[in-house]
Amino acid sequence: MIENEMRPAVTQWLNRNDYDDAHECLLGGYCDVIGCKWDERVGRKPPDLLETIAIELKMRDIQGVIMQAKGNHYHANLSYCVMPQDFILKMRPQSLQNFKDAGVGLLTWLNGCIGIIIYSTYNNVVPHEVLRRRLWAFKLRHSRTGAKP
Repeated sequence: MIENEMRPAVTQWLNRNDYDDAHECLLGGYCDVIGCKWDERVGRKPPDLLETIAIELKMRDIQGVIMQAKGNHYHANLSYCVMPQDFILKMRPQSLQNFKDAGVGLLTWLNGCIGIIIYSTYNNVVPHEVLRRRLWAFKLRHSRTGAKP
């Protein structure tokens, strides 16, 4: 199994919760998937971003993914990691506590389904203008073609 196998389930989970999805976008570093909720668009300018969720896909590296996701929290309201369920079930209680202490949520992936193990703490950050424009351009580009990455 590879990380990209988890991507469609993450995208579906975001879309079911009324988020648009963007992939491999630059936050502090590249983020695997970003969910966006937009304000109503008025005129030609990109609308305001109401909420963002940064999601990192990882197979194993607990400390590495916590550091990545914690860094994403500077640019996103919520930050999550997605890992395979069989790996999460083998985690030590201290590893799960490390996610909580960092304010990073943990999502489980099993057979194309996403479940929430630990909720992310909410960060009341206002996305940088460059990020807002980049995510809006991603949305427009993929809504015109009808394609999803």
